Amino acid sequence: MNPAAKKKPAKNPKASLEISKETAQDHASLVAKNLDELQEGTKNHSSTPTSITEKNQPVTVEKETQSGITAMSEALFTRKSLTKDVILASTAFRNTAIALLLVLFIVIGVFTTFGFTYAEKIFPNVYIGKDLNVGGLTKEQASLALTDKLDTLYDEGFTFTYKNKSWVIQPEDIEFIIDADATIDNAWSVGRGSFLSSVGERMQSLTLRNTIAPVITMNDEKLTQALKTYAKEISDPEANAKVLWDKGVLSYQDEKIGNSVNVDKAKKQLKESTSLLNKVTTELEITAVQPTVFKKDIQEHEQEILALLSDPFTLTSGSQNWKIPQNKLAELLEFKKDNNKLSIELNKDNTTAFFQPIKEKVHIDPENGLFEYENGLVKNFAQSKKGADLDIEATYTALNDAIIQLDSDPTNTRTLPLVIAEIEPKITESNIADLGIQELIGEATTAFEGSPSERKHNIKIATERVHGHLYAPGEVISFNDSVGTISAATGYQATWVILGNRTVKGDGGGVCQVSTTFFQAGLNTGFPIVMRRGHSYRVKYYEKTGLGIGYDATVYSPSQDLKFKNDFASHVLVQAFYNGSNSSVTFKFYGTKDGRKVSIAKPQILSTSPAPPAEYIDNPALCPAKQKQVDFPVGGANILGGRTIIYADGTQKDDVIRTNFQAWSAKYERCPCGADAATTCNYDATPSSGTPTSGTPTTSKPTATPVRATKTPVV
Repeated sequence: MNPAAKKKPAKNPKASLEISKETAQDHASLVAKNLDELQEGTKNHSSTPTSITEKNQPVTVEKETQSGITAMSEALFTRKSLTKDVILASTAFRNTAIALLLVLFIVIGVFTTFGFTYAEKIFPNVYIGKDLNVGGLTKEQASLALTDKLDTLYDEGFTFTYKNKSWVIQPEDIEFIIDADATIDNAWSVGRGSFLSSVGERMQSLTLRNTIAPVITMNDEKLTQALKTYAKEISDPEANAKVLWDKGVLSYQDEKIGNSVNVDKAKKQLKESTSLLNKVTTELEITAVQPTVFKKDIQEHEQEILALLSDPFTLTSGSQNWKIPQNKLAELLEFKKDNNKLSIELNKDNTTAFFQPIKEKVHIDPENGLFEYENGLVKNFAQSKKGADLDIEATYTALNDAIIQLDSDPTNTRTLPLVIAEIEPKITESNIADLGIQELIGEATTAFEGSPSERKHNIKIATERVHGHLYAPGEVISFNDSVGTISAATGYQATWVILGNRTVKGDGGGVCQVSTTFFQAGLNTGFPIVMRRGHSYRVKYYEKTGLGIGYDATVYSPSQDLKFKNDFASHVLVQAFYNGSNSSVTFKFYGTKDGRKVSIAKPQILSTSPAPPAEYIDNPALCPAKQKQVDFPVGGANILGGRTIIYADGTQKDDVIRTNFQAWSAKYERCPCGADAATTCNYDATPSSGTPTSGTPTTSKPTATPVRATKTPVV
C-alpha cells in the first residue's frame, strides 16, 4: 500500500490528490468524465483505495467525505478553465504582436522610403501660406517660388478702403519683411524633427497638407501711424461739450457723437492676409464713439466757470511775462466726468501748443568751453555757459494745479512763474583733463594771396569761430555747426559767391577757403568723410597750396555741409589759425593717436574742357547801348584724387575722391537790342576770349570764391 495512504488526515480533512506534472491535463479530463459517478456511486467508500492508472502514472484517491470530493472536483474544473483562457490569451497576444510588427515594418518602410526619396527635397503637401505648395521642391526651388510670390505681394502693396476711398501702404513704409530663408527652413523641417514627430508628419503628408506660416516682421508703430493718418480723412472724432468766452459772455458748445476707425482690427486683418500670402485689400471699419460730457453737465457748474474766467492768467520768466486771456483760457479748459462728478482741468495737447512760442523766447543754447593747446597743455580761453529751456511738462502741471485751485477758490493767485530747466554744456573746464587731448593728430594749411579785403575779412571771422571746438568720440563733426550763421548780421561782408549758375556778390564770400582747409586737415587726420562736395568751377586759391586741385570743399548752410566723423577713442580739439601776414589759414587737430597712417594721392586731371561761348543777359538799366561783364570764363576738368588709411591692426581703407568742375562761360549784361530808338547794338565792350590756363580765369578781374552750391555732394 502506498505509504501516503497511511498518513493521518490533517485537521479539517480534505481529499488528497497527487498528479504528475506530465499528465495533469489528462487526469483532469478523466476525473471530469467520472465526476457524476463519484458523486452518486456510494457515500461510504471502503478504505481500500481506488487506483486509476493512466500512462503508468498513479493517481490515488482516498476515501473521503462528500465535501472532499466536491472540493477536488471544483479545483479540477477551475484549472481546466484557466488553462483554456491562457491558451486563448496567448493566441490573441500572438496575433496582436504580429499585427503590430507588420504596422511597424510598414511605418519603417515608409519612413525610410521618404528619407531616401526626399533627401534633398521638402516633403510633399507642405504649403507656405494659403496656396504656395513647396512639397517635392529643393530649398533653392522653393526659395524661387516664394520669391515670385513675394514680388507680387510687394509690388501691389497693402490696400485699405472705405466706401469710395482707398489708400495703399507700401511694404517698405512699415518695414514689412518676409524672411524667405527662415520660412523655407521651416518648410524643410517638416518631417525632420524627432523620430515620433517625424513619423507622424511624414504619414500625414501622404494625404493631408502641412501649412507653414511665413516668417514676417513689420514695424507695428509705423503701421499704426499710417492707419491713423488714413483714419483722419474718414473719421470724425467725438467732442465733449465745452465753454466759449466772447467779450465777457459765457456760452456753450454742444457735445457731438463721433466715429473712429477700428485700427486694431485693420492691423489684425493685414497680418492674417499676409500670413496667407494673399493680396491685401482691407475694408476699414468705422464705429460710433459717444461723448462723455454733455452741455447740461457743464451748465450745472456755470457759477464756478464764470469765477474761473473772470480775469486773465499771467505766466512770468524774469522780466518777461505772457498773459492767457479769458477767451484763450476757455479754449484750453477741458471737462471730465468720473462717477458722475465733473472736474475741470487744462487740455494737455492744446496747452502744450500754447507753450511753444514761449519756449522759443526763453530758450538759450548752452556754450561749450573753448580751449587752446599750448606747450603740451590744454588751456581754457572761453568759459562754458549753461543754457536754458522751458520745461513744458513741469509748467503744464503747475498751471493745471493752479487752475484746479482757482476752481475751488477763485481768490487764489493768477500769476505763475514758468519752470525753466538748465542745459549743461557738454564740454566744461572741469572735464577737459579727462578728454584725452595729448598730441597733434592732423593738420593742413592753404593760402589766399590776392584775395580782396572783404574776402580776407570773412576768412578771418570764420577761422576764429571754428577755433577751440571739441568733438567727442563717435561724434559727427559739422563745419556749418562749428562756424555758425553766415550773414551780415553775424559780421560777414559781401563779396563774390556762386548762386545757381551765376557769380554774384553775397555775404560770406571766402568762407570756403576755411572749409577747404578744414577738409584737408580732416583728410590728413584720417577721419571718415560723411559729406563733402567740390566747387562748381575751378578756383585758383585752392590749387596753388595745400593738397592741390580737387581737394576743395564748398559749404552753404543749411543744404550743403562738410562733415567728418571722429572715429578716434579720444576727444578731438580743433585749433584754427588765421595769418594775415602771409595770407594763410591753418587747422590743427589734437587728440590721442591710435597708430593709423594716412597717405593722400596726388590729384590726376582725367579730362578738361574749354569754356563755353559767352552768355548775354538783357538789362534795360544799361540802355542805351551799354553792356558790362559780370562773370568770367573758366575751363572744366574732371579730377581724381584719393586717400589710403592703414590702421594699427593692418586693416586698409581706400577712399576715392572725385571732383567734376564745370566749364564756366563769361557772362555779360547788356541793353536789349531795339529797346529804344537810339540802340544800335554796337556795344562799348566785347567779351574776353582765350582758353583758361591751369584752371584760372583769363581775366585780371577778381575771381569769385564759391560759397553756395546747388549740386549734390560727390565724395
